[in-house]
Amino acid sequence: MYKIDDITIIDNFLEKRTFLKLVNYVGSDMMMWRVGKGHTESDESTEMLVDHKHDWVTYNKLFERKTKNQRLQYEFLIKPFTEILGVSDENVLRAMMIAEFCKENPYKLAWHLDVKGKLVGNGMTAVYYYNTNNGKTVFKNGHEVESVANRIVIFPNDWHHTGQYQTDMPVRYVLNLNWALDKSSEP
Repeated sequence: MYKIDDITIIDNFLEKRTFLKLVNYVGSDMMMWRVGKGHTESDESTEMLVDHKHDWVTYNKLFERKTKNQRLQYEFLIKPFTEILGVSDENVLRAMMIAEFCKENPYKLAWHLDVKGKLVGNGMTAVYYYNTNNGKTVFKNGHEVESVANRIVIFPNDWHHTGQYQTDMPVRYVLNLNWALDKSSEP
């Protein structure tokens, strides 16, 4: 379904009924959001592409393997993706919802990897777009993927990437999913 050494883009990833159910939930007041600093607090090697005042993110960390937090949301919000991708529950490292609010300019945040340490190079990252807008995922190697509703982009977890804010819609909703290719990998 996806290449482990290159980018894979799949449109109409979820069947329509599942897609609509998840979109309605994510955009509802049932979804709990947190606000925090984005990549400003990252290590010294992080290359900032925008002023720190724009580096804030609204997120919901749905699942993180090292803490097993938010397990209740796993079945509803993550399982539809892992089942299609063929990813075992033991290999899921992290799943995070991100809501990016519209900006006047299409700012890019910091180049980054979603995992650290020995997990780098031994896993995959996926970004799923819940709504269509002019935001995108940009890769340091030059690839760019437009935010199109029900599209997923899958790539090796050692690819530096960043989000680019949208200027045409109030909110850009994405799911960021990280998994190990080898279940013995520990965070």
